[in-house]
Amino acid sequence: MAEIPSSLIARQKAELETWHADAADIGDFIAGDVWDALERKLENLTSDGLMWDFADFIQTGLLITLAMRFDEACERWISNRIEALSDAMQAAAGPVWDFDTERASLDSLRKGLRIRQRMTPKFERIFDTVKPGFLRMLARALADDADYVLEDMDKDAQKDAANLRAAFHAARSEISGEIARLAADLLRRTLHDYMAAMATVQSRSGTVREEEAGHR
Repeated sequence: MAEIPSSLIARQKAELETWHADAADIGDFIAGDVWDALERKLENLTSDGLMWDFADFIQTGLLITLAMRFDEACERWISNRIEALSDAMQAAAGPVWDFDTERASLDSLRKGLRIRQRMTPKFERIFDTVKPGFLRMLARALADDADYVLEDMDKDAQKDAANLRAAFHAARSEISGEIARLAADLLRRTLHDYMAAMATVQSRSGTVREEEAGHR
């Protein structure tokens, strides 16, 4: 077994400790990235107004964007960086280094799916607060006046779209806060697993050195 340079271990431990201390800030960075993507998607899906027949489609699109962007941001901020450390340790320690970078990436994907599940009720509430009441919706459905179809229908759709965007903006702190907490938790778990792998390989390295010394 190759002896792992103490300088490499010291550098990696220092970097891991810094990441752990900055976990909340990194979670905020990830949440900001996800929110920006969500906001762009919302603008895109409601640029022509909001027709309530397509509300489920819009909500699903937003939730998919949320989960996918979370996974992408976690890959950039967490998985890629931890993989670079793992590659360096693998080169030094050889086959005894058994940290699973694929598992770390899978964890971020699972967190993304978890976010989608947890955010679904929140998104449903946002849509419900914006949706006009039953009588108003009934009046729209029964309207057969040509002027309404040509003019007021578009105005109603644009108004509802603006209200939906405003409602999401009002919920930004709640949504971003949840994303940031999950991202920070994912980072802390990944760091914990990596440090455990480091402790294991150091222990094995020490055992090998003791055995070699005993045979001299």
